[in-house]
Amino acid sequence: MVSRDGRVALVFNGEIYNFRRLRNALEQQGCRLRGQSDTEVLVEAIALWGVDSTLDRLIGIFAFAVWELDTRRLTLARDHLGVKPVYWAPLGRGIIFGSQPRVFRLFPGWSSELNPDALASVLRFGHVAAPACIYRQAHCLMPGTTLTWQTDAPGPRIREFYKLTDAARSGQAAPFVQSDDEAIERLDSLFAEILEDQMIADVPLGAFLSGGIDSTLVVAMMQRHSSRPVRTFTIGFEQGDYNEATDASVVAAYLGTEHTEHIVSGAELSSLAAKLPEVYDEPFADASQIPTMLVSALAADSVTVVLSGDGGDELFAGYNRHLWAARIWRSIGGTPVGLRRLFAASLSYPSPRFWNRLSLLIPYRRRPRQLGDKIDKLARLAHQRDLGSVYAELRTQIRSPEHYLSCQAHGSATPVICSGLDDVSALQLVDAGGYLPDDILVKVDRASMFYGLEARVPLLDQRLVDFSWRLDPRLKIRDSQGKWILRELLYRHVPRELVDRPKSGFSVPVDDWLRGPLRAWADGLLMDGDSAQDVVDLASVRNLWRGHIEGKIQAGRSLWPLVMLVAWIDYWRP
Repeated sequence: MVSRDGRVALVFNGEIYNFRRLRNALEQQGCRLRGQSDTEVLVEAIALWGVDSTLDRLIGIFAFAVWELDTRRLTLARDHLGVKPVYWAPLGRGIIFGSQPRVFRLFPGWSSELNPDALASVLRFGHVAAPACIYRQAHCLMPGTTLTWQTDAPGPRIREFYKLTDAARSGQAAPFVQSDDEAIERLDSLFAEILEDQMIADVPLGAFLSGGIDSTLVVAMMQRHSSRPVRTFTIGFEQGDYNEATDASVVAAYLGTEHTEHIVSGAELSSLAAKLPEVYDEPFADASQIPTMLVSALAADSVTVVLSGDGGDELFAGYNRHLWAARIWRSIGGTPVGLRRLFAASLSYPSPRFWNRLSLLIPYRRRPRQLGDKIDKLARLAHQRDLGSVYAELRTQIRSPEHYLSCQAHGSATPVICSGLDDVSALQLVDAGGYLPDDILVKVDRASMFYGLEARVPLLDQRLVDFSWRLDPRLKIRDSQGKWILRELLYRHVPRELVDRPKSGFSVPVDDWLRGPLRAWADGLLMDGDSAQDVVDLASVRNLWRGHIEGKIQAGRSLWPLVMLVAWIDYWRP
């Protein structure tokens, strides 16, 4: 869209939730608007106030490019938390950009040389860590950042207009000091305000519902503000331990939503797996991409806009690893390394399979999923040198990516822990600035957009983000359980017993799938093809694959990034 005065051209992806208030402000300053869209409000705001001043006023999810004709200046911008993606690369004397790296392949002179460090990141953590891109000469714009490119300037200028670290530190410096009930009331009113903005749509609207704390809270609050039953969507799997459809249907029935669920068959899994490299046009190996794809496809049959519960774990200490890492480091950080290694050896002697079988003695509602993997992680944590290393180990899928790569890679850096915050808050900040935009939001954005579905994330509204950092840690963690304040708000709408279950996230039975419905697909990629041999050490991968298929090891967590990398190379490379 071009501004009314013809000076500013805008390309825009996303939603500006406060565009009505911005429209009023523009009109009060004499700006005459022609239509009712948030795109027009954005382009006219930039024409009147400039890019930087407009960014200070925006509430929403967005990626945009602005070309100012009079100054011949290009500005790229990505929203505060990185919900919407922006990729860019220098090419010749200019710059190319887009929402996905696939667009670069359209340009003459483009080099598809891969970034070895990005490859290592995919194998270790399951995704490419920004600002890197899978292509060596390209970059991913960081959340809360602008890039300015001027034709007569020597190169790009990058500026942070929103710093998550500053939000965390300033929030901790000016904490919310009122009572528990007043904090819950403030969260309630803030969430209601956010949903009022995000439920505005001139197309059918629904929500993902897993039956967990975050998605249930979003749906409960939506239902409270809706004049008709909210449309909710859930998928489930035939494996009982991983099937959350039953939990979601119970919650949906209580809330009175118009609920749709689908139990996935093995044939559907095999068909979907072949699409993954096309959808995720960088190598991406968070196995929950499969249920995300499936639930997006299910919702897209009925609605055009969907709300999700993403962000609650990062902002309100919902991940077990936040508590685990802080607790473990407090316990072992001062212990000599030799004693820690002895402790690790005692845990590692029984196999993960033994620990998984032992967990069957624990009552179902208290039974930790994949106990063997957790015990194995605990043993590996005993070797770490600091809290950042403990965190990285908890997230690691392949410990030594270079063992499986044919090219030279330097691996992935250990995250820097922010000073001035307690350990759990510092780990939340690491996740909110890295894992969230690089993994969770990529997963949802690619899957939803593939099916023409717009995904909104109310828990990542920057108003709620800033409020979350003002909360004392005791409003997030009590009795060794995270998300206390979210739970207390939810209990006002849903009985505690309906949602108090062991946390599972969007867990999937990768080990079983790779031996079952996905075996033929994965076997064809790993054992028959050789398109990835210059990138991946296929001999090492094949040895791991055989051990898994023969039942000698449980290697699904390590195999998934290898399978997805080989699948991506097979699909995208000429």
